[in-house]
Amino acid sequence: MATLGTNKAYRRKTAVAAVLGGDMVDQIRRTGAGGPAYSATAPRDRADVDVQLLLKGAERLSEVYSVPGAAEKIMSLRTRYGQLTASISHHEARVSKQTAQLDRLNKPQDYDGDDDDDLSPEQDVDVENEPDITEEDIRREEDELKELERKKKGLEERVSGMERDLGGLLR
Repeated sequence: MATLGTNKAYRRKTAVAAVLGGDMVDQIRRTGAGGPAYSATAPRDRADVDVQLLLKGAERLSEVYSVPGAAEKIMSLRTRYGQLTASISHHEARVSKQTAQLDRLNKPQDYDGDDDDDLSPEQDVDVENEPDITEEDIRREEDELKELERKKKGLEERVSGMERDLGGLLR
């Protein structure tokens, strides 16, 4: 026999589902964004959550259930999410580029001494025009990579916080 509290929760979920529509509720369930009660499968990674879908759902709910400041908060979250997504993409590209550069620097080089005879004049390396790469340069690049990875983690934590904010709006 169900308790009164359970019936209220059921009705509340049904009312939300009616406002959002079956398709959106199904999409939210598939992404695991509705929390454990909505997840039909095992818990998913937070990266699978469709923030845009949650924002769209929050907008629909705020149209029916007026909450003071909700529209502004949703707009600010959408802007913030867009900025964070662009920033993460930028930093990931930068980390990828610097990782490739570091791999090239760390690539073992074969110097037997007299193998320069195999080079054609077009392939001959102009040692005077090549920049000297020092241990300090490498250390600086590694520090910059670490800093970018730290920033990326911070941005991902901010996105996660934004997702928690959205979860609060949907309740």
